[in-house]
Amino acid sequence: CFAVILSKVWRVYYIFNNPTPNKKAIKDWVLFIIVSLVLIVDMTILLIGTSIPKSRLEAQQIKDSQHPTHITDDGIIQENFVFICTMNDSVVWLAISFAYKGLLQIIAIFMAFHTRRIKIRALNDSKEIVAIIYINSIILVILAVSVFVLGGYHDVHAALFGLALLVDASL
Repeated sequence: CFAVILSKVWRVYYIFNNPTPNKKAIKDWVLFIIVSLVLIVDMTILLIGTSIPKSRLEAQQIKDSQHPTHITDDGIIQENFVFICTMNDSVVWLAISFAYKGLLQIIAIFMAFHTRRIKIRALNDSKEIVAIIYINSIILVILAVSVFVLGGYHDVHAALFGLALLVDASL
């Protein structure tokens, strides 16, 4: 979704900030290529991050600290365990992914800033783009906090992570 908005604002930026006197319109297939390139880079980061043997997920069964051991009414001792999937180099791949998303946001902010004075309402999406980037930035911070800080709190981590993905996907 962000790639589509980025390609549209690039078209408007190119049309209104092109220094050559013959302003050519960007064809739709060029925008499709831009969207495809952004998605290909995203998929490449994900594929490389999951294909390296050290970065594969490993399931571990640990004792659940949020739900302590207790005795049921029948006298049965109930111990709670949680399966956690971890990887050795997760910080590296998350940092690369977040840096890529941040770079895309900086590029979009730059182009939205330079297209903010366009008088044609159908072409001036700078306010909407800034709002989307603002929400997306908050989502990236929530995801980073959820992954790095709240990893031990499984319920909170899952709730924040799911909510962040839901909000980000609905932009």
